[in-house]
Amino acid sequence: MLSLANPSALSPETKKLVQQQLVFLIHANACMKKSTTGTATGQTPIGPPCNLPHCQNFKHILGHMKTCRAGPLCSAQYCNSSRVILKHWTSCTNESCAICSTIRHRQT
Repeated sequence: MLSLANPSALSPETKKLVQQQLVFLIHANACMKKSTTGTATGQTPIGPPCNLPHCQNFKHILGHMKTCRAGPLCSAQYCNSSRVILKHWTSCTNESCAICSTIRHRQT
């Protein structure tokens, strides 16, 4: 199971993969917000088609996460790791975080 309690202790490859997944999640979330028209009540909007690789997959993961109650026991691909990554992203205040700092600087 993925732990981001000490991101600087992660291997360079794991850091890269976590950052990549975080970028996909951030993009998919923003992409979903662009278009919510045409969805029935209770359905997760998936927005317009996007050319970014993996965008649709991560839109579906985000939609799944909204209703998932399995937590760390969920067998859906990327559900648990995405939950851990997003929890870290939203609570991280370390300006030199090995995971977040590069991405936060790109957003400003």
